[in-house]
Amino acid sequence: MNISEAPPGAVLVVEPMGNAGPFLVAAAARLGLSLHAATHRAVHAAYPPALAGALAGVCLTDLADPPRALDETEAYCRRHRIRAVAACWELFTPLAARLAARLGAPGNDPLPARAARNKADMAAAFRTAGVPEPRGAVVADAGPRSPAAWAGRWW
Repeated sequence: MNISEAPPGAVLVVEPMGNAGPFLVAAAARLGLSLHAATHRAVHAAYPPALAGALAGVCLTDLADPPRALDETEAYCRRHRIRAVAACWELFTPLAARLAARLGAPGNDPLPARAARNKADMAAAFRTAGVPEPRGAVVADAGPRSPAAWAGRWW
């Protein structure tokens, strides 16, 4: 099923636990949306009753394993005919963007979404687009006298 053929109203939020959770629940209720969550089993066990009770369903997955989480959330979304995906934490923006792309749902372009979470990728995207950006260096050694920093190898 293509996501555009699904009935409106079902949204998957990648990890709604946190400060924005109550606002998402309230917004979904106002808009008449069915709210689903993608989360880890241990995190879900700690959901406050108001959040847990407001969810139409939960996809339990390991969000620390993005390839696995992507496959499992995609299968969940297709089973539950979910038409939209959102990330509650910016940490999960790349996952939400890749999931939306797989589903054919509106969302961020996965490549810039990933670049927004990685300074080296972000700098490369800026350079490609002709956007001025500060000089930086990728340093593999976290020691105080990193050879890259001392040698002046900047991008």
